[in-house]
Amino acid sequence: MLITLVVDSIDRHLAAADSIESAAVIPGIFIAWCVNMGLVNPAEFVNVERSVVRLKYREITGGEFLVAALGGELHEEHLSERGIIFARRWYEAFLEEANVRLGETHEPNWATYEQMAPWLTERLLGRTSGRRTWWRFWR
Repeated sequence: MLITLVVDSIDRHLAAADSIESAAVIPGIFIAWCVNMGLVNPAEFVNVERSVVRLKYREITGGEFLVAALGGELHEEHLSERGIIFARRWYEAFLEEANVRLGETHEPNWATYEQMAPWLTERLLGRTSGRRTWWRFWR
């Protein structure tokens, strides 16, 4: 059994952010991506199933989900075993990449998610060359 830890929290981002919404963007992107990729622990989301559906249908952002459903903290127990392994390997690099791609200000919207999701997916699939986006294999 894996020991669970806090993966990220809005508290970590509050000093650099101008609002709670901005502080929740980066960990929100990660949890939204994990939900979409099936890397979450379903038992942890039983009480927030409606929020999960709203997230999947993009009625709320990952940051809104993080705050409303998870209290602003993403814990390893929220993730599946595969999700935990992925987070332990890639989360710090994800934070660095988000800083490079998104700069200092992070807009709380799905366009921001779309800037980072392919990077995460490439790492999950083991394709980190950066030459081609996996979903554009025909080019």
